[in-house]
Amino acid sequence: MVEPECCGHLVSTEFLSFNLNVPTLKIIDAREEGSMYSKSHIPGAIYLNVENIRTTTEGIHSMLAPSDQLAETFGRIGIEKNDTVVIYDNRLRDATFLALALERVGHKSYAVLHGGFNKWIEEGRPVTSALPKPTPVKYKPVRGVDRFTIEIDTVKSLLGGGKTIILDT
Repeated sequence: MVEPECCGHLVSTEFLSFNLNVPTLKIIDAREEGSMYSKSHIPGAIYLNVENIRTTTEGIHSMLAPSDQLAETFGRIGIEKNDTVVIYDNRLRDATFLALALERVGHKSYAVLHGGFNKWIEEGRPVTSALPKPTPVKYKPVRGVDRFTIEIDTVKSLLGGGKTIILDT
């Protein structure tokens, strides 16, 4: 596999196109409507709706699921620890949420497709309606890698010093 050429967790359509047939490359289609996937998707892509990785935590809905649940979901669609995972959608929001989920389980090699499915189509790259048949695997999350989730009391303790910025996305 050719390594991603830039930008950390962001890869180009050229990178993905060049590596489509690499067995350790897994592609996730995270577009909101599954019917779009059924009609046309990047060859080899597996559909995963982000609602499958959300849960209710302490009464708060739409939270990212715990690592054990995420690992079960990733294993069900055939993602293995050493795979490179490329995620795409049409809006970036769902692809980045899935990237966050991969980060939570300690997955090392993942990226979001720069420009998403829309750019892929604009460039005339191949699409298919064929449905891949992933082989489920046992995916074990890495413990202690979630350094981006903090409790409300920690947030409160960080406020007021002028060094903390909160972004509500």
